[in-house]
Amino acid sequence: GHAGGVEQAIISADDKSLVTVGQDKTVRIWDLTRPDGALTELTAFSASRIFETGFSPDGLLMATTFLNSVYLMDAATGKTLRVIELPPPARDGQSNRRWSYLGVAQDVVLGGTGFANYTQRLKGVEHKPERRRGMAWSPDWFGSLGLVAFDRQSGDILWQCSAKHSFLHNGIVAGNGRVYCLDKLPKTVEEQLARRG
Repeated sequence: GHAGGVEQAIISADDKSLVTVGQDKTVRIWDLTRPDGALTELTAFSASRIFETGFSPDGLLMATTFLNSVYLMDAATGKTLRVIELPPPARDGQSNRRWSYLGVAQDVVLGGTGFANYTQRLKGVEHKPERRRGMAWSPDWFGSLGLVAFDRQSGDILWQCSAKHSFLHNGIVAGNGRVYCLDKLPKTVEEQLARRG
C-alpha cells in the first residue's frame, strides 16, 4: 500500500479497478475482482505532483496528470499506453502551463490549460484560507484558462480554445461528440468584483 495517507481513491465504472493517489507521491492501481475481497496491486509509479486522476467511462483507460503531461494507462494492467503533453499556451501572457482539468469522453481526452488563478489575475479578488478550508478551497483552482481536446488513440490535438473568463470545472460536460462548458467566473469571485464596483 501507500506509505502515508491516500489523497484520491476512484473506482472504475465497471467496479473492477481502483486507483489510489497517495501522499507518498505514488499512484497505485488495484484489482477489485478477487473473490476473497483482497486488493491486488497491479502497478505503482512515482510522480512529483498529481493533480487529477480518473477512468474513462468504458473503464478501459485510466488517466493521471502531472504538471503539463497526462499518462494514459490500461486500467487492467497499469501499462502506460501514451503520454500526452500540453501544447504551448493559446492565450497571450499565459505562463501557467499546467494540466488543470482532466476529462475522458469516448475517444477524446479533454485537458484544462492552466488554472484560472483569479486572485492573481483580477484586482480585488482574494481568498483567505479558513481553518477548516485551506488553499484547496481557493477559487483559483475552480476553473481553467483554456481547454484542449486530444484524440486518445493518437494523442493528436483535435482543437484548442481560450476562455474569456474561465471554464468552470464543474460546468464541463462531454458526450455524443459535443462539449458543453460554462465560460464564467465562480459566484464568489463575481460577488467580490460586484462589491468592488
